[in-house]
Amino acid sequence: MKFINIILLIYFIVIKLDLAFGQSGEHVRLLSHVRIPENSSSIWGYTTAEGTELALLGTSEGVRIYDISDPIVPEEKIFIKNNSCSWRELKTSGSFAYVGSECDDGLLIIDLSRPDSISHRNVFKLANSKGDSFDILTSHTLYADEKGYIYLSGARGIGAGFAILDPTLDPWNPVVLYHYEDHYMHEVHVQNDILYGAELYNGAFSIWDIADRTAPRKLSSQRTAFGFTHSVWLEKDRKILYTADEVRGAVVESWDVSDPFDIRKLDQYRVFNPNDPYHIPHNVFHKDSLLYVSWYTEGMRVLDTRKADNLVEVAYFDTHPDKRTGFNGCWSIYPYYRSGVVVASDIQYGMYVLQFEGNGAAWLEGQIKDSITGQNLSKVQIQLTNLSSGKTSVLESNPLGQYKAGSGENGKFEIKLSIEAYLTKTIAIDLYQDSVLELNIEMVPRAKADARFEIVEKEFGLALENAQVLLLNPLVRFEGISNHQAGINCTIPNVYIDQYDALCSKWGYTYQLNQNIDFTGNDTYRFEMEAGYEDHMMSKLGWEFVTEDSMVQWIYGDFSELDPPPSNYPSKDVPEDYGNLALYTDNFEKIEEEYRLHGHLSLVSPVMNLHPFDKIRLSYHAWAYGGWDNSVKETMISFGTDTIKLEDIPLNLGGSFNPRTEIDLDIKDRDRDSVRFIFHLWNDPDSAEFAIAMRAAFDYFKLEGLVLNPVVDNEFDKEIKIWPNPAKDRLNLKNSFETEIRIHVLDLSGKSQLTQFVPAATTTDLDLSDFPVGVHILQYHNEDGSLHGCRKLVKF
Repeated sequence: MKFINIILLIYFIVIKLDLAFGQSGEHVRLLSHVRIPENSSSIWGYTTAEGTELALLGTSEGVRIYDISDPIVPEEKIFIKNNSCSWRELKTSGSFAYVGSECDDGLLIIDLSRPDSISHRNVFKLANSKGDSFDILTSHTLYADEKGYIYLSGARGIGAGFAILDPTLDPWNPVVLYHYEDHYMHEVHVQNDILYGAELYNGAFSIWDIADRTAPRKLSSQRTAFGFTHSVWLEKDRKILYTADEVRGAVVESWDVSDPFDIRKLDQYRVFNPNDPYHIPHNVFHKDSLLYVSWYTEGMRVLDTRKADNLVEVAYFDTHPDKRTGFNGCWSIYPYYRSGVVVASDIQYGMYVLQFEGNGAAWLEGQIKDSITGQNLSKVQIQLTNLSSGKTSVLESNPLGQYKAGSGENGKFEIKLSIEAYLTKTIAIDLYQDSVLELNIEMVPRAKADARFEIVEKEFGLALENAQVLLLNPLVRFEGISNHQAGINCTIPNVYIDQYDALCSKWGYTYQLNQNIDFTGNDTYRFEMEAGYEDHMMSKLGWEFVTEDSMVQWIYGDFSELDPPPSNYPSKDVPEDYGNLALYTDNFEKIEEEYRLHGHLSLVSPVMNLHPFDKIRLSYHAWAYGGWDNSVKETMISFGTDTIKLEDIPLNLGGSFNPRTEIDLDIKDRDRDSVRFIFHLWNDPDSAEFAIAMRAAFDYFKLEGLVLNPVVDNEFDKEIKIWPNPAKDRLNLKNSFETEIRIHVLDLSGKSQLTQFVPAATTTDLDLSDFPVGVHILQYHNEDGSLHGCRKLVKF
C-alpha cells in the first residue's frame, strides 16, 4: 500500500509540473508523464501474449522499460544501462527487442516474453549462413517488418546503407542475409517485400525489391523537398508513402508509390508557427487513417490522411513547454497499442502517455482564376483562419491555380487571398468535419495609375536629380529615378492602386520615408532631402565591390535564398533599419574549397565630402566569420592616402548581426575631400583549403557630423568675391589676392565637378551649365595647396 501511495504521489507531482509548464494540446488527453534523470531518444512499444502493454524508452544512458497497462500509473520494470549515447533506436521482432546506438554498444537484444523477468545481452559479432563474421558496433536506426526480419541502417561495419538480419532460428544471434554499403541510409521501412530507404545525404528515398533478401534490387529513387530525407513510412492498405526532411522549416510529404517508376507527390504539410517558422519534423508513423509526426519542438502532430492529397492536422500535443528551438523536444511516437494509448518521447522531458480522443478533418478545395481572362492563378498566398480560435494555416495555389486546405474543427472561418497584381480578397466560410467544401474563387485585377513625386534639396528647394524612389508593400516593389526638372521630377508608371511605403534615397542625403500612403493616383508626393550619409541597403547607392577572388562576391538580398536559414549566421537584416535588405557575401551555404575566399575582398562606400565637419560619428552593423588564424576582418575609413582602422569585427555565432558599432572621430586635421568607408576581408590563399569559408554581412550605414568646421559657410575673405549665388549657368569669381589660387567644386557626395586655377588680381567667369542642379561646395586653396576656405554654391 505504501508503494502504491508513493507512485500516486509522484504522479500527481508530475501532473502539477505539467500544468505549471503550460503544456497544451487539442483532441489529445494526457494520461501520465514520466520524467527521468537523463535525456530521452526513441520510443517503441510491445504487447505480450497476455495483453501487457510495454513502453520501451531509449535514453542517453540505456533503455527503460515500462508497464503501461495502467496508463495513469506507468511502472518501470527495468533499466538496462549501456554506454552514454544521444542516439538510441529500438524496434521489436517477435517477443524480442533490438536496440542500436552510435556509441559502440553493439546490438542490444532484450527478451520481453516475461515482463517480470526481462533478460538481455549485447551482441558485438554476427555471422552469415556461410559462417563469415561481421563486427556490429553501431547502427543509427532499426526496423522490423511483418515477417520478423530486422533491418539495420547506418551501421558501421555491417551496412552503412542497410543490413538485413534473420532472427527466426536464434533471436539472440540473428543471421546476416545481406548488407549494402554504397549509400548511407538513415532509416528504412519494409512492407510486402518492398523496402523504402531514406537516403539522408542524397536527399531522396529509394525503393527496393527485396523478395529475395539475399539479393535486393533497387527499382527507383525520388528526391524530397528539402534534400535531407530522414524518415519514411508506408500506409498499411494503400501505396502511400510519407517522408520527413530533418532540417529547419521542412515539411512532411505524401507520395503515391503504387508505381515505383512513376512516383507522384500528393501533398506536403508544415506546422504554422510564426514564432518559430524554422521548426524541424523528425519521424512519421501511420496507423489507420492517421499520420503521427514527432515534430521536435512542436510536439506530437496528428494528420488526417484520408485525402492523402490534402493533409490536415486534426490533433496535437505539445511535449516541449519551454519552447526551445532546433533539435530539442519530441523525438518519436508509438501509436500501435490495441488499447489506443499513444506514447511519445521528448528529449528533455521523458515519456508521455497520451490518448487521441478522435477527430476528423474538414477539407477546403478549389481553383483560383482571373475574373476577366479566366486564367489560372498560381502562387496566390492563402490564409485560412479559424475565427473562434484564431488558428491560421498558410499555403499557395499550385501552377494550375488549385489549392487545398482544411481544419480539424467545425465552425466559421475566413479565407484571405493575396497576390501582387490583384485585389486582396477575404471570404467568410463554414467548414464541417468529414466533408469537403469546394470553393472556386475569382480575383479582380488591381487598377493602375502613375505615381508622381517632387524631390527637392531641402535648404534651397531646388530639384534634386538621380534620387531613387521606392514604393513598397509586402507584395510588390516599384522604383523610379528623379531628374533635374522643377516640379514633378519623378514619375513611376502603372502602379497598382494600394497602400505603400514611399522611400527616397540618394548618396549624400539622409533617407526620407513616408509610410502607409493610400495611393490613388490623384496626389503628388514631395520629398525634401537633407544633406548627410545614410544607407539601409534598400537601393543601390554606389558601393563598390573590390575582390581578388571571382568566386566570392557581395550581393544585395533578404537572405530568403538561405532555405533553411543558417542557425549561426545572420539570416535577416537588422531590425532597427527600414526594409528587409542587407549586403552579404554569396557563399553562406557553399562549403566547397573554391568558395572560402582566396585573398582580399572589400566593400567600399561611395565618396563622401566631409569638409563641413571637424568631428563625425560613424555607425553600422557588420558581421564576419571564418578564415584561417591570420585572416583579417576589419573596418576602416580612408582620407585619401591616409587610412584609419576602425575595428576588428568581433566573433558572433548567435545567428544575427553584431550589435551596432558607433565610433566618434576627430577629422579636423585630415584631407576631407574624398573620404570612403571600407569593410575589408582577407583570407590567406595558401591556407584557404584548411580554413572555414570566410563570410560577412553589412547593413544600415550612417555618418553624422558632430562638430562643424568653423571655416565652412563663413563669408569669403574680403579678397574673394562670387556672384550671383544661387547661379544658373555662369558664376563670377574675383581673386583680389596677389597670388594665384586654385578653386575646387564638389557636389555633396564628394564628386568633383570642377578644378581651376585663378590668376592673381583677376575676375574669372565659371561655366556651370553642365553642373547638376543642387548644392555644391566651393573650395579655394593657397599656393601650397592647403585649404583656405569653402562655402556653399547653389546651382538652379
